[in-house]
Amino acid sequence: MRWGLYCDDARLASWLDRASHSPAQPSLLAVPTPAATEFLQTLPRVETCPDWSTLLVTPGLETLLLAGTSDEAATAIRQLCQADLPVYLRPHPDHGISLAYELTLNAADRATPLRPLWPYRSDPVLSALHRWLTDNSVRVTHLELQRSQAIADDIAAAETDQKLHCQQLDDLDLLRWLGLQASRVTALSSARPVPGHRRLSITLEAESGPAGLWMFESDRQLPTVARLTLQTDRGCVSLQQQGHESWQLSLASAAHFPTADIAAPLLDNSVAWEDAVAVLEWQAAIERSLTRRRAIEIHAETLSERTQFKTQMAVAGCAVLIGTLLLCLLYLTVAALLPLPAGLLHGLRIAIFAPLFLFLLSQLLLPLTRSASHSRRPTDSASEEERRPPQDTCDSHAGEIVSS
Repeated sequence: MRWGLYCDDARLASWLDRASHSPAQPSLLAVPTPAATEFLQTLPRVETCPDWSTLLVTPGLETLLLAGTSDEAATAIRQLCQADLPVYLRPHPDHGISLAYELTLNAADRATPLRPLWPYRSDPVLSALHRWLTDNSVRVTHLELQRSQAIADDIAAAETDQKLHCQQLDDLDLLRWLGLQASRVTALSSARPVPGHRRLSITLEAESGPAGLWMFESDRQLPTVARLTLQTDRGCVSLQQQGHESWQLSLASAAHFPTADIAAPLLDNSVAWEDAVAVLEWQAAIERSLTRRRAIEIHAETLSERTQFKTQMAVAGCAVLIGTLLLCLLYLTVAALLPLPAGLLHGLRIAIFAPLFLFLLSQLLLPLTRSASHSRRPTDSASEEERRPPQDTCDSHAGEIVSS
């Protein structure tokens, strides 16, 4: 197993360390970027290459792993996503919606898949929880993730916000992976005069299906811990993560949970790039909610050439109609004030309405565009069952993960 690696994101270091020491023992052909040079030296079976273009022509590579947000990384991501190899891209908030949409359109032309790389999906406990939910058709009614973060004295506010957005993006996909649906987002933020202290609460609601709550608090005196709670039709499941360690079942049944025997895949082949786009859309809606201080509706629509064509035509149509109206007013004013020849007036009328005629003619191109080649995951659509209120406090039903 040989992977090509272009990584300009230090967040991927811990996952690469686990992957290199896994039973699969992959070897890496890596580009020594500034963020990766140091930790690449600690990994076994690593061969370096001068630049990312080498990854396009090197035979024997099975998969490309990409990460980074710099201008050079963005160029490398765009070019390497054209390779005829499976590509796994580590999503980052700085990628933005525009790059995500661009890669979605490129993925439609690919014969090999483009998938997001979420390191937490190789966590054995989370992987077992997801498998228990799907294999036993467990209906999730409510999800809640509370995270507290210790802040060092020497960390700048900008760096703290960057880490918050990165952690938020991973947590949102985790909640979505476990069944969260969202059609409306409400975000509330509060900051105290104490440097480094921040509190953020995000409510994600759905017209039908499970809703969720994400809470974050940072302070110099808080422990770094996360608690995940799922209310299901079979009871409550609660997990906890200390620092950056693996997740653990935090109930009495944790002693019987077979985490040592769970083989979580290093790379999730069931996820599509459209899932990462949906999470980036959620995060963009959260930012709008914080700015406008109100709830934001999320309208999930699969991106395709056809939807992009309709969007562009809507903008162009508004511009053409307004321009035609203004030119008509100008024409009437000039014709009333100046005695122009009849031939010139006829030519002006043709010039005014020609753009409108060409715009209407361009609508005939719609059948030539392609519709979406991938649909949203079933969790994006409305559930047939009504959302029930969260169950009571957690109890021993979480042990059904083991017994199922």
